[in-house]
Amino acid sequence: MKKIISAVLLMMLLAVQQMAMATTPVPPETDVVAVYAQQKKQLYPQKEGNVSFLDTIWIYFSDNSFVQYAFIDEKPVVFSKGVYHFENGGGFITEKAKENTSHLVINRTAKFAEKKGLRKYKSERHFELSNIGFEKLFCRDDKGKKIVALFAGKGKQPYGDGQLIDTYWIFYDDMTFTQYACPECYPELFSEGTYSLSDGGNFDYSVNKKDYGKITINRTKKLQAGHTYADYVSSHTYKLHTLGFELLVLQKE
Repeated sequence: MKKIISAVLLMMLLAVQQMAMATTPVPPETDVVAVYAQQKKQLYPQKEGNVSFLDTIWIYFSDNSFVQYAFIDEKPVVFSKGVYHFENGGGFITEKAKENTSHLVINRTAKFAEKKGLRKYKSERHFELSNIGFEKLFCRDDKGKKIVALFAGKGKQPYGDGQLIDTYWIFYDDMTFTQYACPECYPELFSEGTYSLSDGGNFDYSVNKKDYGKITINRTKKLQAGHTYADYVSSHTYKLHTLGFELLVLQKE
């Protein structure tokens, strides 16, 4: 009986760990090619018969795999994984080809289920990328640089008169960043600039240590309440892994 109870407890612990371990490590030979996000977009049926729509972000990799995060109880969980491809020679829509319609095929191999976590799953869905209602946060063919880390924060960005809005931070290999936030009902460009890390500082939170170093954020543009997106000058230094942001993607060296 004790062995059975121990086995059950171990399975429960592993399920909790599976939900908590949200960071997706990207191997050196792979990189992020596109990121799309939207608020209240992912259908989430629950056993009690309730249906909700979750904030979600999709991250596509150069090896034709993807990971989808959704926010449940204010925390990002891996909501689905799988592979993707484009039909008829399509691809992610770049700034030079805004009007193109690209037929995207999503094959999920795992999906999140209430009270069960991520489970094996099989489905195939077809989408026209130009009209599925997601906001593009990144496309490698536009930027010409690599993502080294992507963070998310629910209610983390101060905005206007005491508001705290959802936000995403994307850090690149050329020491620049872009920040998206949701002052309305969708993600939009909120700030950009450069960053630097202190000696020994890095984004790899998988290493268990007390001090991950510091990051200095130098904004050169920002969206302010009641104003347009415009030039802005500020510099702030923070201790890494202390502000409550969730690391979704980390490029491994």
